[in-house]
Amino acid sequence: MKCFCDFEMINKVYDNKEFYLCLNCGYLRKKKIPTKEEELDRYNKHICDDKYLVYMNNIYENIKGYIYGNRILDYGCGKIHALSDILNNNGYKAFYYDLYYYNIDIPYEIDTIILIEVFEHISDLKGLLINLKRHLNSNGRIIIKTLVVKEAKDYWYLRDITHISFPSVRSMEILGDICGFSVIYDSNKSLFILTSI
Repeated sequence: MKCFCDFEMINKVYDNKEFYLCLNCGYLRKKKIPTKEEELDRYNKHICDDKYLVYMNNIYENIKGYIYGNRILDYGCGKIHALSDILNNNGYKAFYYDLYYYNIDIPYEIDTIILIEVFEHISDLKGLLINLKRHLNSNGRIIIKTLVVKEAKDYWYLRDITHISFPSVRSMEILGDICGFSVIYDSNKSLFILTSI
């Protein structure tokens, strides 16, 4: 299998699970991809209680300094689109999309697209970024919260059946370059900030 950086990936095993690993950029991807039914079953088990709302408010505090413009898309929002509600309550015009819960047309002329713990669920990272970029304004940006591969190896991220993609900082920089973004990594907040170039 070839990586998005065009290098052949090798087979690796972590935590008794089979992966593809790119020795060029460090991208790690699970071999076994869950079915849509398996994904939905897992997502339906997510608990959206008061603790989750506190968590999403903390997310907002962590990302608000990186938000560009006023038209925001929460991509992969999950069952209750909590982040969109928080953004709207703070003066933004926020939209939301989720493949399983809100599979609606994604608007165009978006200033910032936010993916909170979504990237690790995506098998075609390059395809996703190319598609999302079509919806961005010319100076738009994408904010991605995900764990990099070195943090994920000893974490529950690997054990969740719906978590299949684990980028490194280098793979995100290469992916950004391929898709026409400059990339900043905030390691304290596990955030990648991609700005259109």
